[in-house]
Amino acid sequence: MIYRWPSHWGRTGLRQLVGRRARGCASLPEAASVRAEEAPPRGPSRLRQVALLVAYHGDQYYGMELLRNSGFPTVEEALFTALRRSGAVAAGGAPFPPHYSRASRTDRGVSALGQVVSLRMRVWDGVLDDINCHLPADIRVCSLRRVPPRFSAQTLCDDRLYSYTLPTFAFTPMEEPVSLSYRVPECRLREVRQLLRQYVGSHSFHSFSPGGDPNAAQMTRSVMSVEVDEPYLTHGLEFTNIWIRGRSFVLSQIRRMVGLAVAVCRGAAGRHAVTDALGHRRLTATTAPGLGLILRRATFETVADAPWNAHGPLRWGADSAETVSRMERRLVEHIYSTEAEHMVTFRYLDGLLHNRIGVPVRSSSRSRSPLGYALTLTLDINSARKTDMTTATPGPSEVTEVTTEPSEVTKVHPDPSEVTKVEPDSLEVTEAKPDPSEVTEVTPDPLEITKVSRDPSEVTKAKCGPSDVTEAKPDPSEVTEVKRDPSEVTTTKSDPSEVATRDQR
Repeated sequence: MIYRWPSHWGRTGLRQLVGRRARGCASLPEAASVRAEEAPPRGPSRLRQVALLVAYHGDQYYGMELLRNSGFPTVEEALFTALRRSGAVAAGGAPFPPHYSRASRTDRGVSALGQVVSLRMRVWDGVLDDINCHLPADIRVCSLRRVPPRFSAQTLCDDRLYSYTLPTFAFTPMEEPVSLSYRVPECRLREVRQLLRQYVGSHSFHSFSPGGDPNAAQMTRSVMSVEVDEPYLTHGLEFTNIWIRGRSFVLSQIRRMVGLAVAVCRGAAGRHAVTDALGHRRLTATTAPGLGLILRRATFETVADAPWNAHGPLRWGADSAETVSRMERRLVEHIYSTEAEHMVTFRYLDGLLHNRIGVPVRSSSRSRSPLGYALTLTLDINSARKTDMTTATPGPSEVTEVTTEPSEVTKVHPDPSEVTKVEPDSLEVTEAKPDPSEVTEVTPDPLEITKVSRDPSEVTKAKCGPSDVTEAKPDPSEVTEVKRDPSEVTTTKSDPSEVATRDQR
């Protein structure tokens, strides 16, 4: 097997490799395989500042930005790998190419047809074909243009244009059930347009970004226009496109703008939720799915008039139009088929019932759910009722505090005899009531009470004194129970003359 030595390694590298092989550190195939994935740089060795037009389907990626040491695939990770393998950028070193910047940092699942990145790289004839052959099928570099050395795709971008494609059943009124056969009427579409036009202008979009601070200046963004296309039918559903153009956007701003508008249409948020969210207070908002969001265009008009620009306006030629059009057809077809098969928006509308939208943000996550909010209100009402009951009916501790002072007792109960009757001493209670065992013996079974006490007069006599009780209960066994002293009971039973005399009486 013949191994080809890369010419750009030089003879010095060959001598070092031979020396390492002699020391047993590495063999020739092992050393040659270190850079098997990275081709040698081609063309001039000097780096040029260029702008690349990139289109991609973001459904399989965790956004545009590179997430180092995370294991999640991103668009920049695939792009940087292709640049290194093609030889346009030197391998190793910093994770980002030199002077790299992007026009937009798209979120997870968001696609782009007009993403622009700027960097310094080697340029030669056919460099785009060499880069695209190392890219996956859902990412393509459509065009390349030379730009001034100080060009930055992030800071020099005049405006960004986004489109959001969604089914029109997302605008179904709250009184009607959500149906896939829903067709939005003209009056309802007019209301949606008026609702979305409230975003136009310069506002603080702190409620439309996770962790946004109302007092932070970077939360202020300018939305130039919001337009809604006429609905159209495809794949058995009615779709529409929302076009949003602005100079810059905060993280997740457009998806939350669309999500809040849909929540207002569905009745999950108040009618003035959009106006309140643009105010000073931070309100809760919902994030719409990223499937239908597409970055359409990034404009650089003011660069052409810059005195340091010798390359003219940044215009993408006809060579990129065919590639972009092909990517657009595939992307739009993917959105339609995914909505028809997996019902992404339909599931999103079902999730609106489990979130409270357009209300002030609280520290407790339970207050963001309708059920949790109802539970919180119930607990608050119950606690308020307990407080009222405690105030109206004081507890034992409060009664003790009132009656502990002798002066207060004297004022309430001036007569000592009445005080004794109302609050008897424990010793007096013990003398008036017999032992619990004796009470059990004196109180007979309920049936026996019913039989003996037939007449109320007899019951009165039984309660008057011990003699009357003896006359009312002539049975010797009952007499024995009433007489508690065993000696007395024994004496009564032993003398038959006394028993005869008592019967005669």
